[in-house]
Amino acid sequence: MAKRFRLESLPKDQQDQFRIFADQYFPQALKEQFIDSIEKTGTISDDLFKQGNFSDASKAQVLGQLTPLLTGLPSGKEAYQKFIDATPLTKEADLTDQELQDRIEAYQGRGSIPADPTEAVEKIKGEILSVFNSDRTQRIAVDPNRESIARQLADAVYAGEDVSNALLRITRGTPNRYKATILQLQNKLPKLVSDLRSMKLDTSEDVTRIQDILNTRGIVKRKGEEEGRFLAETPAELAKLRGGFLAEREAGAQRFLAERFGPRAIAQLNVSGLAEGPDIASVMASQAGRMQGDIESTLRQIEFDDNAFFAEAAFRLNTAKLNQSEFDFRASVEAERTGIRTGQFNRFKSSESDIQRDFELAMLERESQRNLDLQRSGLQMGKDTAASDLRTGLITSTAQSTAEVVAGKITYGGNKDKNQPSPSFNRIG
Repeated sequence: MAKRFRLESLPKDQQDQFRIFADQYFPQALKEQFIDSIEKTGTISDDLFKQGNFSDASKAQVLGQLTPLLTGLPSGKEAYQKFIDATPLTKEADLTDQELQDRIEAYQGRGSIPADPTEAVEKIKGEILSVFNSDRTQRIAVDPNRESIARQLADAVYAGEDVSNALLRITRGTPNRYKATILQLQNKLPKLVSDLRSMKLDTSEDVTRIQDILNTRGIVKRKGEEEGRFLAETPAELAKLRGGFLAEREAGAQRFLAERFGPRAIAQLNVSGLAEGPDIASVMASQAGRMQGDIESTLRQIEFDDNAFFAEAAFRLNTAKLNQSEFDFRASVEAERTGIRTGQFNRFKSSESDIQRDFELAMLERESQRNLDLQRSGLQMGKDTAASDLRTGLITSTAQSTAEVVAGKITYGGNKDKNQPSPSFNRIG
């Protein structure tokens, strides 16, 4: 709703009384139109009274009570100028957007009002005196009453009276006496009077000045909103993309476990006859945990890099917001947004390759370790077998030697050779 400068120029208590009156006596559907009519003309139009179905008596009653409520109601020109003068030009930049819009309306309203008749008459008088003084041969140029004559003539001409008739009436002279002066005035005054009657105060520069303030504010506001959207939306977007990356990598890890790691682990355990036991579940769970840890570690690094790139972009935009036009700043925001997305995508691709390589290396390391363990087990088993064979050989050899000794003694004792001495058993004691 447009600001009502005339009514709002009234004292506060008078405004309150007027509002109460309007609520009581103006039809609700037409109340705003009634108030607009008073703001514009200082009274209520007959057409509005007819639309409101007011009787002549009701109309008279309303106007009778309304008149004292509008005591001191300023003219439009006075109200506009009062509102304009209330704020010095040096304080305009401190006004709110709405206050600046009201100020534009006041300047436009002031500019729509024709020039003050008093000012117009003064300008006409000045032109008349310049004509009087232009030809010193004319008697009016030396007339001691020429200032008064010029003033009266200006009033008459501005009111619409013919120049010649007005001059002769005021001076009580004859056409021949002021012929040259009349001709000069007839050449100059009609256009000047016409221009002054239609002339209005030019407030276009004032309006443009305030509009520039609002435009600058609008640009700053829109740039701030654009920056705010970037700061609010980009981290959430990056986090969402990281969530998708995590889900893809976890799905890839599951496929790797099922299609690559699992079958080879089972085959290795099968060599030892453990493929049907609890060992396979333990091996799979251990590998899954390791892979999950690798994925989460990679994701944390990606998040760290995302935040670093985002902080740098935010700093650049904060600087650009002060230096760039609105169009260029929007382009900068979009470029930063695209750059961050591209950077994150590249980090995803690089990390995806790293994770897959880590999976393969982990599997190879496990297999290598497994093979090494088996080789060590085989060597240990060979050592144990050799030691057992040695012990068995020693025992066998000893037993064999003992047996041979015993057997030899038996043979020797039963020898029938006459030359062999007979054993002797010496009794002790």
